[in-house]
Amino acid sequence: MRSGRPPEGAGALLRWTVSHRATSIRAVALGLGVAWLPEDNIAAELAAGTLKVLPMDGGVGRSAILHLMHADPDYPGRHAARLGAIIAARVAERCAQDRRKRASR
Repeated sequence: MRSGRPPEGAGALLRWTVSHRATSIRAVALGLGVAWLPEDNIAAELAAGTLKVLPMDGGVGRSAILHLMHADPDYPGRHAARLGAIIAARVAERCAQDRRKRASR
């Protein structure tokens, strides 16, 4: 069965699927392949040089769309409002970091 979406491993002869992100990180660190991994999860490996970011043609990367919803947006609970503010601030900070990284390349 084929979907209209191109396969993520297009051109790959073999694709491995693992059940845990740590397994994927370990496999990549052992040189068994490449993977899309969140930089936050591999910061130590990047710093140690165990893993490196592969340059992609045309600045290709992965992104995600986030939606933050409150059951009652006019009156979210104090903790829910605080969590929303923390998430929004972290996303804004990460977006700014990514823009600086792209600009320095």
